[in-house]
Amino acid sequence: MSASTQSGSEIITNSQVTGKRSKRNTNFTSAEDEVLLSEVENRSSILNSKHNSMISHKRKQTEWKEIAAAVSVVSTQSRSTVSIQGRFKNLKARSKNVLGTKLNIKSANKTGGGPAAELLTSAEERMLGIIGETAVRGVTGGYDTSSSTVQTVAAPATSKLNYVYAYKFI
Repeated sequence: MSASTQSGSEIITNSQVTGKRSKRNTNFTSAEDEVLLSEVENRSSILNSKHNSMISHKRKQTEWKEIAAAVSVVSTQSRSTVSIQGRFKNLKARSKNVLGTKLNIKSANKTGGGPAAELLTSAEERMLGIIGETAVRGVTGGYDTSSSTVQTVAAPATSKLNYVYAYKFI
């Protein structure tokens, strides 16, 4: 992706100005993913905690820089902090999708039971440990406010108004 500027009716890109095209990074290898997961797993108490007097944004950024350095050791190229964070975000999103289908309780409770639940791989179990089961299954016993409907109930007035309307959530 290159930024462009417009001069008159001609569009000039950064690659035309510098004479260089930006080079695309290579895909992450499974070894890089393993190191990334193990480093995030070791530092999850800091990376997943809220900012407070003990853990600041700067401290979290330092942790991500150290993770990037550890991944770069097993990589064929140097990985930036931004690319490491993006890769972890993508891994987490994919894992939520896969784990959500594998851990789906609703399909097992249907009539007939359906096929047996698939077993989780070791990488999926590690990711489940990092992000937590609540991120995949949701809050148990929670109340979904978006699915409720509102019913208007007319009640006899106690003052000079004809009716007082109360809202009842179903």
